[in-house]
Amino acid sequence: MKKIIILIALSAAVYYAYKNSYLGSASSSNQYSISNIQNQPIPQENLFELWHETALKMCDDSTKSFNISQSQCINKVDSRKESCKATAGRNAPAVIESEYEAKQLGKAYLHCAVPGYHCNGTEVKTEEEARRYCQ
Repeated sequence: MKKIIILIALSAAVYYAYKNSYLGSASSSNQYSISNIQNQPIPQENLFELWHETALKMCDDSTKSFNISQSQCINKVDSRKESCKATAGRNAPAVIESEYEAKQLGKAYLHCAVPGYHCNGTEVKTEEEARRYCQ
């Protein structure tokens, strides 16, 4: 039961950050905003920068959310950046014009880039892994 609660808490943390970000709080020095995408479409590269910033913000509470230090979280997010951009953006257009599409790409990117909860030093992303490592 404890393991299921951990997975639910992790899912809630990812959803919370995702929800806050797509409402326009994700903004970068490049001045693009997901909430303004209808008026100013976002090039794919810039969109993933916005989502990367969101993933890094999730590291602010990483000890509680992921059971790792903030620096460990940042290192994991940074090390996954390029591979997650490639995975999430595989079939995406070069310029994103709809908020829905931006959210879907962001969801895929965050799922890939954000660390899972850590039990005994091992990242767990599934219930089976939680059963194995969170004892």
